[in-house]
Amino acid sequence: MPTRRPRTTPNCAAQPSTKGRPVRRGKRADIAKVEQPLVVAPSTALVVPDNAVIESGGPALREILADPWLRFTNLYCTKNKHGERVHFKPWPEQVELYRDMHFLNVILKARQRGVTTAVQLIALDRCLFNDDTNAGVIAHNVKDAQAFFDDKIKFAYDNLPDALRCTITAKSDNKNELAFSNGSSIRVGTSMRSGTLQFLHISEYGKLCATMPEKAQELRAGALNTVASGNIVVVESTAEGAHGHFYELCDRAEKLKDAGTPLTDLDYKFFFFPWWRAPESVLRAAV
Repeated sequence: MPTRRPRTTPNCAAQPSTKGRPVRRGKRADIAKVEQPLVVAPSTALVVPDNAVIESGGPALREILADPWLRFTNLYCTKNKHGERVHFKPWPEQVELYRDMHFLNVILKARQRGVTTAVQLIALDRCLFNDDTNAGVIAHNVKDAQAFFDDKIKFAYDNLPDALRCTITAKSDNKNELAFSNGSSIRVGTSMRSGTLQFLHISEYGKLCATMPEKAQELRAGALNTVASGNIVVVESTAEGAHGHFYELCDRAEKLKDAGTPLTDLDYKFFFFPWWRAPESVLRAAV
């Protein structure tokens, strides 16, 4: 049964001391797929209690933290359609995106298929388990930007096990940014004019291109250039007509996919998540 839980401060004093057992830091992991997907492997070996488990039970927290797929499918909490706190369990579209993600990704999607949630959890996970990683999320309006931060990113962090939040603390927590003790940060806004990002998510870019073309051009010239080759960009939107930069990205990426062309670091990978893939959209025949 889903439960509501108020935001709490982690009880770090109750966690076993890590004195004499330093947190080890290493290199970022190589890119891999499927069992070891793009968002792989922590650069920090966290020290956590051997008996720590997530609230729903299951594998030891240490085992979960060591495996990126287990983290994605077990570690995070989200809100369901009723506003209740639930443990995140990915839908098929979210699994496909996680498994097949490229450096540059463009997603044509139906509404309410969890794409935005999945991308933002991936961004948060990347910041928590990789040192000195900056992630940015761009929404097409201020209301959505605040909802992304409060209801997805910050909610997921606030509901992590205390053992993890005591190891990677939020040293800065304001209305649109979390900055962590490992040097990483994630921020949300309607633009990203400064700074270098290793992960960029642009939500509802098609709507932005259709309704505010000048703002879309600003993002195209600015934010998209803050991410160096070899890092991650995810551009997603519902369809907004056969024009604009989002349409152009989808058109080119789909043609590359259909032709079976091997992608370079500078090519966008095309994902299509239509409404008819949703189980609730299937009309059951009468028996």
